[in-house]
Amino acid sequence: MSLTLHKRIWALKNKAGIEEENFRLFLQSVTGKSSTKLLSELEQKNFIRAILKIHPHLKKKASKSELRTPEKYPSMGKREESLGFFAFITLDQLKYIHDLVSIINQKHLYKFTENTLPKRMYGKEASKLKRWEAVAVIEALKRISRRELKEKTENR
Repeated sequence: MSLTLHKRIWALKNKAGIEEENFRLFLQSVTGKSSTKLLSELEQKNFIRAILKIHPHLKKKASKSELRTPEKYPSMGKREESLGFFAFITLDQLKYIHDLVSIINQKHLYKFTENTLPKRMYGKEASKLKRWEAVAVIEALKRISRRELKEKTENR
């Protein structure tokens, strides 16, 4: 009996959501034995194949790329920028800036456009910012929004 195969059998049982009684009946019908501890290594492998045949969704292993957060936009190093590739602002960042500006304008304390803060900070329009500059603008807009909320609650 292989301990790793034994653990794999029980892990598959749990992932498949098989109840204990049904699992025992299935084990008995496939191997003719009542306990997984009584199985030989070959019987364990055959039983694992039988479970995977019934539950094929358990067969797929998660790759490293699936475990990580998906990268919508590749990162750019200094070398790429020096070669002329620029990491301009992403559409998500541009939309986030637009949403933050509209929230701030709804509170009526400031009158911003999407380009007001980027022009003050970097002297260029929001659509021409680099990614790291966009992050700084977004953080500044968040701080402005928080400050407005704090001032509003203190005045009540």
